[in-house]
Amino acid sequence: KYEDYHSVTYSQEAIDACSQAHGGVVLVDNGVFLINGITLKSNVELRLTASATLLGSTDYRKYPQDTKFAFKYVIRSLIYAQDCRHIAITGAGKIDGQGKLMKVDSASDRPDLIVLHDCTAVRIENVFITNSNMFGVFLLHCGQLRIDGVRLENLQCPNNDGFDIDGCHDVFISNCYINTVDDCLAFKSSSKQTPCSDIMVSNCILTSRCAAIRFGPDTLGNIEKEVVTNCIIRNTGLNGIKIEESLGAVMRNMTFSNIVMDNVKGPISIRLAGWSAGPYVQSWTFF
Repeated sequence: KYEDYHSVTYSQEAIDACSQAHGGVVLVDNGVFLINGITLKSNVELRLTASATLLGSTDYRKYPQDTKFAFKYVIRSLIYAQDCRHIAITGAGKIDGQGKLMKVDSASDRPDLIVLHDCTAVRIENVFITNSNMFGVFLLHCGQLRIDGVRLENLQCPNNDGFDIDGCHDVFISNCYINTVDDCLAFKSSSKQTPCSDIMVSNCILTSRCAAIRFGPDTLGNIEKEVVTNCIIRNTGLNGIKIEESLGAVMRNMTFSNIVMDNVKGPISIRLAGWSAGPYVQSWTFF
């Protein structure tokens, strides 16, 4: 697909230098740039112009690795950040993971495109994210997330989620178009110490061969204070909204309003299973 591209030999050095200079913008412009994986740093904005594509290497072993998250498996990703503040991925350019071309040793080695862990004050705006081998964007224990105007198409591999939001708080997701093999938006809490809360999803168009919006089943911590409004859900292989409480925590104070669904296999699915740890359902309101 990309026969003529530039190799970004010093991409990490540019990010490091920008961070050491008290922050700024690393600009990617006019070309297709092959990268082996980069780690963002605090106070750095990675900005892709409309004429720029970041193309992920098919050698996932060169990708940054998250060793802190051990709920299921070790995570690798093309773009990674941990314990950062004031970071951003912006612009009208493309991030292409070449997931279908990647050969992995085992299913647990499959990398995501973007993983941000324990980060605060994060912006992801206007970019086109596509072709991950696993999830598109995995956000772990982050706060003050602003995701706006993103186009995300993840249609090549099994388990191709869009955004996975795990144990995050103060999250706004708006004006996005998401088309995926697996869940478009997956909210979970894989640690009792990190509930997923204070989430607003608005003005999005969602299409999935699985569920458009899923809560759970990873619910060791609570999932609460979530609002989904003014969204269009179409052409889902399973449900428009899927709620699965199964690992002992509770889901509560969740409101869904002004949702239009077209050609969905089932509009709403609620499954209550696993531990009997308190009331399962509290204050869900559907309009």
